[in-house]
Amino acid sequence: MAIETVLVAVGRGDNEAARIEALADAITDLAESTDAKFTLLHVFGKEELEELIEQLDFDEPGDADANAVARRHSATRALGKRLEAEGIGYTVRGEVNDGAAMGVVAVADELGADRILVGGRDRTPAGKVVFGSVAQRVLLEANCPVTYVRTE
Repeated sequence: MAIETVLVAVGRGDNEAARIEALADAITDLAESTDAKFTLLHVFGKEELEELIEQLDFDEPGDADANAVARRHSATRALGKRLEAEGIGYTVRGEVNDGAAMGVVAVADELGADRILVGGRDRTPAGKVVFGSVAQRVLLEANCPVTYVRTE
């Protein structure tokens, strides 16, 4: 199966440099071996989006939608900067869904994604049993393969 469309779930916790690097490395590996198109997705809860719109102080409040907020989000910008340095093209998308995992799955289905990349962090031995609520839910619910990108 060819990998043509890859959805990269970027969350609030992905602001850490190590997590950005791990996701960027996984994307770079895929970009080197495929002609895939990459979409960086940030899913916002409705209240979270409203708060961020106020904090970001848009010149035209009508221009403030989930896509615009996702483009300004620090994690998305940091990852995008790294991909641009590697010459990898991407798009950014924001989605409003109070269930982050189901938002990722819904967008993956809508795009016809061939792969989803979802980041995670190191956990204690007991914590490794459960990846984390969002990552675990995406792994269980996605209709395409999911790559769990662990921070070292």
